[in-house]
Amino acid sequence: MIQSGIPKNLLFLIANRYMPPVLKLLMEVHDETLQGFLLAGHATAITGLGVYDFMHNEFKLPCAAAGFEPVDILLAIRELLKQIKSNQYEIINCYTRVIQTEGNLIGQKCLNEVFDLKAGIWRGIDMIEDSAYILKDKYAFLDARKQLICKPDYPPQAHHPSCVCHRVMLGEVEPQDCKLFKKACTPSSPFGPCMVSPEGTCHVRYSYSEINIDFI
Repeated sequence: MIQSGIPKNLLFLIANRYMPPVLKLLMEVHDETLQGFLLAGHATAITGLGVYDFMHNEFKLPCAAAGFEPVDILLAIRELLKQIKSNQYEIINCYTRVIQTEGNLIGQKCLNEVFDLKAGIWRGIDMIEDSAYILKDKYAFLDARKQLICKPDYPPQAHHPSCVCHRVMLGEVEPQDCKLFKKACTPSSPFGPCMVSPEGTCHVRYSYSEINIDFI
């Protein structure tokens, strides 16, 4: 849209993130905790698998690119478990109907022409270098943050000291281990990123933990 020309009164509020740097940081900090990664299929469809070669070369950790249907996720988990059991660490494409090894070359070209990467804040983690997309200087006239007064008239809310979202995301604790879970922290009044999103671990556990499933 930006390259093809758009109305002057249309601005963009950019909040896109680039995944490889955050996975590398997690490995550098918690290399003995993590056993593998499911790579998000929609992002990997653009970047391709090569941007995660450092997982294989540097950290010897298996990864599997997955789609979003239940069978896609189960397949990717199965492939990760097989690698962990056999002490292998390949980057596997379990979403071949969408992802090509080299990714979407046209999409990559557009990203590189329109955006730069800079340090950005990740909720529940912190500032991570080269992980946030921003519009290049020549497109600054389309940047809502630069063209509008975007600073709210209230102070930003700091990360609550009792929130353990960062440990939940790393698999070190369960949501119910957090003293805020289902008490102060609920989907209608979330304290951390794991409760904010319907895809967050705490949100899912809050919504479905009391549902009993009978296996035949």
